[in-house]
Amino acid sequence: MGGARHGQGEESARHGAGPYLAACAAILGGLALVVVAGLGPHGDGRVVAVFPPWWSQARALRAAASVGLVGAVGGVRNVILIKGDSAGLERRANAAGALLLLDPIASIGCASAGGRHS
Repeated sequence: MGGARHGQGEESARHGAGPYLAACAAILGGLALVVVAGLGPHGDGRVVAVFPPWWSQARALRAAASVGLVGAVGGVRNVILIKGDSAGLERRANAAGALLLLDPIASIGCASAGGRHS
């Protein structure tokens, strides 16, 4: 009998933690969304485009060059600063295959000493 009660206590403890874990996950998810939204581009003619990680650097560079002038390559080969006419820059980057667009100032940590600049 003692073993059955012990098992029931563990089960109710697991179910009791569920709502708290769900609430914590929702709060953290909301905060992450706010942070990502704040890192988004601001329409000043520059955007950091994150292309698919499975693309080669050559493919990502071709895609970026089809959007505008390649300003720099980040510390990761698929993170590229693109400069160009701000009208439609974000739309063109997405159409070229960018998965994520970031504000260049907010994403300064993505740069590396080995990155290419122009």
